[in-house]
Amino acid sequence: MKGHDNDGNTDGHMIPFDGSLNFEKFLRKLKNLDHQPPLSLELYMSKSTMYRNAAPDSFVRRAAEAAKQLEKLYNSI
Repeated sequence: MKGHDNDGNTDGHMIPFDGSLNFEKFLRKLKNLDHQPPLSLELYMSKSTMYRNAAPDSFVRRAAEAAKQLEKLYNSI
């Protein structure tokens, strides 16, 4: 299973929740699998105009917060 958050126009590799992917639906399907595959974030500042002017440390902090939100959402399902 593959989940990919983007803006619907480009392959943006965006921070979770910044794009259009329904993460609750995705995580619900993930949790119902017979095995639990690893979850990783593949993020690129340069692939989305949303992050064009972001400072790298700010981008990383936002990504870390999104990862915590993903974990919290996953555990609540």
